[in-house]
Amino acid sequence: MPVISVLLSVFNNEQYIHESICSVLCQTFGDFELIIIDDASTDRTPEILASFDDPRIRIHKNSSNLGLTRSLNIGLELCKGKYIARVDSDDISHPDRFARQVDFFENHPNIGVLGTNYERITSDGTHTGMVCTHRSDWELVHWLLNFENPISHPTVCMRTNLIKQVGGYDEDFRFTQDYDLWGRLAKITFMANLPETLLYYRSGHENQISTTNPHSQKGYELKIRQRIVSYLTGQTYPLEIIQILTFPPPDLDPIIKYKACLAIIKIFFSYLKTTRGLKKDKLLSIRKDSSKRITTIAKSMPDNRRKSFILFANNILNKVINFYVLL
Repeated sequence: MPVISVLLSVFNNEQYIHESICSVLCQTFGDFELIIIDDASTDRTPEILASFDDPRIRIHKNSSNLGLTRSLNIGLELCKGKYIARVDSDDISHPDRFARQVDFFENHPNIGVLGTNYERITSDGTHTGMVCTHRSDWELVHWLLNFENPISHPTVCMRTNLIKQVGGYDEDFRFTQDYDLWGRLAKITFMANLPETLLYYRSGHENQISTTNPHSQKGYELKIRQRIVSYLTGQTYPLEIIQILTFPPPDLDPIIKYKACLAIIKIFFSYLKTTRGLKKDKLLSIRKDSSKRITTIAKSMPDNRRKSFILFANNILNKVINFYVLL
């Protein structure tokens, strides 16, 4: 039984698939199987896949194009490893990626999902030096989950039993299926990021979902964020409010802004209520982020109303902290 099952789904990516697979086969940690789901590719992808002669590779070809989410679930059923590492067909994994992630898991049994930082590369593989960093500590990862996707899907390694426990990916989501998965996993495990750059993320080419379906992707993200906030607070906020929490436009009705700020206070209270053992520095970081979001939303209010409202909101945040400390 391999320690890691590497899960890769590909559709018509003849330009980059060879380099992506090579970055997996060249890992310093070699105890893995590579599960490749060919989602009925019509270009040279099947030929390139067949050119690899490595017993660790297992290829499953869909009879028709089923999309990424369904293909990933098919792959999950084939995975035998203790951990599942996600790989995209156009990205490049750092040689030490699997070794570093397995070592972390073995020393942190409470963590079920582990991402990393990544560096953007151009379509031709040129390094840009632009590194996307994520919060590494689980406390901030779980907090930020209510406002954004704090873990990059192609960087993750996950405990197999937990992924299967929540039923894998939700096939109602054609895009951002990872964000929905994090929301469900957050109810049964902790998630974190390694503060290391262990993936090179290729951007700017025509096959990327963010390039071909940006509006659909954002729409799915919004609905997932609404669901995650509902998990935490027990309240389903309108999508308009959910969007404002992360991307507040300047010209908003004051009533809507007021409701959005109250939603942040509710999220803050619910998070502290359901999270035990927060250290002081994490508590203050979450408090600071809450206050910053409220200040940003209230930014275009008239001066007198803005100052009084921000003061009022911060007083409530402080009372919530005092309540938390007394528990």
